[in-house]
Amino acid sequence: MIKEDHVSFETAKLLKEKGFPQQRMEFAVATRDCSFIVNGNQRVKECAGTKFPYYPYSKLFLYEEDWAVLPTLQMAMKWLRKIYGIDIVIEISDPSVKDRKYYCVIWDGNNNSHILDLFNSNEEACEAAIKYCLEKII
Repeated sequence: MIKEDHVSFETAKLLKEKGFPQQRMEFAVATRDCSFIVNGNQRVKECAGTKFPYYPYSKLFLYEEDWAVLPTLQMAMKWLRKIYGIDIVIEISDPSVKDRKYYCVIWDGNNNSHILDLFNSNEEACEAAIKYCLEKII
């Protein structure tokens, strides 16, 4: 089974600062030391020793301020596109090479392009592009 990739905790905190929704019926949550998956009103997965309770009615209550919903890379890119008109395109630098490298082309809401290169994986390129948008464009 293919696992969805989530943004890093650092990027999740930037998303939270920029207004990314923090309440979902199913989502991942991260703190400095731990992350867990929530589905409905119960945890599906969690790290050992976490002390952050989850209460019913799809509302998350944590005893620490340093937390953020951890969206997938795709969810973060879709949110940037829908809310800010920012499109992120990941391209392969040279498809004929065995150890491919990836680069990003970011189109902001004003049709300006920003190019970031080179990354070792598609996911690494997506993460870098999302973080760049949050820090430099929005």
